[in-house]
Amino acid sequence: THLASLREILDSWNVDIEIPFKDYVDKVNMREFGWQITEEGTIDKMSDKIAQACVNGLKNLEIHNYPQPINMEVSLLSVFSGLYGITNEQIRAEGMKNIRQYNKLTPNAEKNYGKASFNGERKPNPWILTKILRYHNKDYYEQTIKPLLRQNYEVKKQQKISDTVQQIEKHEIDLKDPFTLIDVSSKALNGKYENKLELVAQDLLKVIKVVPCQNGWCFIIKEYDCIAGKNTI
Repeated sequence: THLASLREILDSWNVDIEIPFKDYVDKVNMREFGWQITEEGTIDKMSDKIAQACVNGLKNLEIHNYPQPINMEVSLLSVFSGLYGITNEQIRAEGMKNIRQYNKLTPNAEKNYGKASFNGERKPNPWILTKILRYHNKDYYEQTIKPLLRQNYEVKKQQKISDTVQQIEKHEIDLKDPFTLIDVSSKALNGKYENKLELVAQDLLKVIKVVPCQNGWCFIIKEYDCIAGKNTI
C-alpha cells in the first residue's frame, strides 16, 4: 500500500496524534504543567526568542514577596525562578535588571530580595514567565507570547513526526509478528492512542516501512493475506 505521507496514514486510521493548540497552551500554563518536560525528565529549554519576549513583557507589575498562586499575584520567587531558567546569560541579565527598573516591588519584596533570588536560582523554570504574563499582562500575552508558543508548538510537532518517520525508515517489518493494520485500527477506534505519539510510533514500527519512490517517500504496510494465510506487504 502506498500513501503520500504519514499524515494520510494516520488520518486513514482516524488517529489524531496532536493535542489541540488550546489544550497545549492550557497545559503549558496550568500549575502542574507550568513547564515542559522532556523525555529525559528535564525541563525543556526555552528558545531565546520566547525568553526575550518574556523579559520584554515583565513590566509595570506589582511584585509581592509571599508566593501566592500565580493567577492571584506575581511573587518575587516566581519571577526569579523564571529568569534563572533562561539559559541565555545576556537575556537573563536584562530580565534581572528590569525587575526593579520597570516594576513596583512591595516593601516585603524589597526586604527579601536576596533571599528570593537565592531560592529562585535553586528552582529554575523559564516557563513560569509565560504563566505570569498570561494572568498579569494579558494583552501582551495574547499579542506576543501566545503566537510564539504556537510557533514553538508547530516546530516541535513537526520534529516529532519527522523523528517517527526516521524510526520507521530504519526499521524492518517482521512478517511473523501477528500484529497488523487491523490491530492498529482497533486500538485507534478504542481510543488507545489519544494523542500519545510514542504509542503510535511503537505500533507503526510493526506494520510500516518507509522506502524511496519516484515521487519521494512511500509507505509499505504489512497486511494479512487471507488467501495465502500469512502476512504480506
